[in-house]
Amino acid sequence: MRLGPGRRAALGLCALAAPVVWAAVHLLPPHEAASASVLVLVAAAWLLGRAVDARLKELTEVVRRLAAGDFTARAPAVEGGLDEELNRLAERTGGELAELTGEKARLEAVLAQMTEGVAAVDAGGLVLVVNPALSRLLGVDAGAARGRPYLESLRHKGVSELLAAVLKDRRPISQEIRLVAGREELVFDAHAAPLTRADRPAGALVVLHDITRLRRLEAVRRDFVANVGHELRTPLASIKGFAETLREGALNDKEHAPEFVRTIETHADRLSKLVDDLLDLSAIESGHRAPRLEPVALGPLCAEVARELAPQAEAAGVTVRVAPMEGLPPARADREHLRQIVANLVDNALKYNERGGSVEVSGEDLGGRVRLTVRDTGVGIPEGDLPRVFERFYRVDKARSREAGGTGLGLSIVKHLTEAQGGEVSVESRQPGGSAFRVTLPAA
Repeated sequence: MRLGPGRRAALGLCALAAPVVWAAVHLLPPHEAASASVLVLVAAAWLLGRAVDARLKELTEVVRRLAAGDFTARAPAVEGGLDEELNRLAERTGGELAELTGEKARLEAVLAQMTEGVAAVDAGGLVLVVNPALSRLLGVDAGAARGRPYLESLRHKGVSELLAAVLKDRRPISQEIRLVAGREELVFDAHAAPLTRADRPAGALVVLHDITRLRRLEAVRRDFVANVGHELRTPLASIKGFAETLREGALNDKEHAPEFVRTIETHADRLSKLVDDLLDLSAIESGHRAPRLEPVALGPLCAEVARELAPQAEAAGVTVRVAPMEGLPPARADREHLRQIVANLVDNALKYNERGGSVEVSGEDLGGRVRLTVRDTGVGIPEGDLPRVFERFYRVDKARSREAGGTGLGLSIVKHLTEAQGGEVSVESRQPGGSAFRVTLPAA
């Protein structure tokens, strides 16, 4: 290669690397180096700012989603950086929230299925929860009650006083309270206890356990014992009195001794009938006399009962008539149980009838069911006594019933035997005009 005058040929190339700022300082003149350094620093700051801003926008979006409840949000993590810690926090918080949500759902399911009424209030007396059972009992909207003062939302003096006492004294309290649901009065065993959080008062919880049936059973038991004692006392006193009279010399009284003996025998028979009825009723109620259902023709059975009670009807001066029942489908019933039902109803009609009166037994096809009616022309039953005639030991005319030898259990046995066979029993009566007892059973 030929070069011009004063020029030399290049022997090779050399590449040098140095920071821009260093190169500007060392290779440029001083005033140009200062300007170049400032420009380089501004450019670097601008690039760094853009990178940081982008990262902050990503973190801001993740935080926004977490705040909105989306715990699946994650930031592109740099190991050991803020992004990684934020992701760990989101994962931990999401897991704890899912666990709390599941626990809340289980608790709500338990409260919804409880037959006991449950309510909880916070320390300020605002309702936290009212379960469906208590909502039905008090007639309140559980959702509307939540967050409101219990005095306004629960609206029951007994429950409110119980919660107020627990919030004030901070100790468990139990007492019996009564609620009126429709026309029925219900009895509850109420328990209230304070709620705490970190050893600080947090509210109160009240639970109502329905003991209405228990209280009714206790009342029935008391009435039963009192009634049985009363029913036993009269015949036993008569037997004892006439026995003492005979012992003291009347045994040799040819005129009156037979009468005294007959009276003792009558009261002994009454005691025997009372014991038999009590045993029957106990066996029916306990299920020990389960019915053996079979087709039973009503006509022949009613005629048989009428023949058996003919002497009693003749003594009472009452006519018993069984209406024709040809074509009536048989009842699906226990023959012996049905026979006792008819006998008790006819016997009852004879006892509460007038001399010269009548008793009619008839049947009716109801299509799939058959109805047996025992109608009398007796004294009738007052309207106010009709709902109670099937109760044990209930008598409309107590003196007349005892005089006729009744135990007060006959109609109760009729009711229990009928229901045990899938039937219903009812009564209608007029004063004067007599009564009509109806037993409806499935047809065979």
